[in-house]
Amino acid sequence: MKKLAIVATIMALGTGAALAASLNVPFFLDSTPPNLFFPPQQDVMFFVGLKNTSAGTITVTVAYQNDTGGDTTGAGSTTFSLDPGESISFRPHIADGLVDTPNSLGVARSTVEAGGAVFTWAGLTTDIQGRGVQIDSRGIGSFAFLLPPGV
Repeated sequence: MKKLAIVATIMALGTGAALAASLNVPFFLDSTPPNLFFPPQQDVMFFVGLKNTSAGTITVTVAYQNDTGGDTTGAGSTTFSLDPGESISFRPHIADGLVDTPNSLGVARSTVEAGGAVFTWAGLTTDIQGRGVQIDSRGIGSFAFLLPPGV
């Protein structure tokens, strides 16, 4: 009976704990200067897109890394909130008023043109859906992919 009480207590405590979820951008290259043209006429643009698919507001935290895992998170807010159904799209290296959604302009950016990013939040892995899009000036290196779940 004592074991049953211990198991019940652990289960009750565990159900109240928030789950941590994340999405990873394994690699981005974002080198086109801001506010020029879309599609880019030189270099490469990368876009991160996230959508809150839950019924509640979610606070997302972003961190950027270089190719060896060193922190490259720049100035700006490393957290932002997404209301239910709200989406955000932005370039991870350069704040670009021409193509970024208005709700992304205060979000921190990477200090380097090439690297990775991790977006984390308290909730389920299905609460946020994400995609990465890379567009180059020649049109031959353009692609899009769903962001893989993280840790």
